Amino acid sequence: MTKIPTMIVQCKIKRPGGTEVEMNDGTVYQFKPDQEGRHVAKVSNNDHFQRFMQIQEGYVFLGVDAGDDTQDEEDAGEEPKEVVTAETEEEALQNINALKDAGALMPEPKAEEAAEQAGNDEKADLDNIEDIAEMRVLFEQEVGKQPHPSAKMETLKNKILEARGASEE
Repeated sequence: MTKIPTMIVQCKIKRPGGTEVEMNDGTVYQFKPDQEGRHVAKVSNNDHFQRFMQIQEGYVFLGVDAGDDTQDEEDAGEEPKEVVTAETEEEALQNINALKDAGALMPEPKAEEAAEQAGNDEKADLDNIEDIAEMRVLFEQEVGKQPHPSAKMETLKNKILEARGASEE
């Protein structure tokens, strides 16, 4: 496990009781409401942090836990003591670039690899959604209109991917 400063990651989807996410290696993150009502978890595994950041529809980087430089796996998902947050998008990008410079984040892949990986990640991200109601909400956000009431999960996924492809061109 690669240790990095403890990052605070927010789950954009707020579920009653929070959200539990199990990573491939068995680590479980509990996204629970913080003092401001945001559903957050502490992440200090670089691979896990990178994975959360790839799912832009579901997770956002809030900042670094000011009370702890690093954490052990058993601390995963605990509520942060204090979060150092960025006030602006520019400040957030500066924080991320500083972490990259310090070697705490993986370098970004080359453009061709990134495009290929993005396409694979987008499909994988949609495949991780099992609830048709969540998929309908995402469809409305991405496509800009409500889905047909009888639309199936696969149809919604395909239309979302089409909308993403059209918006990138």
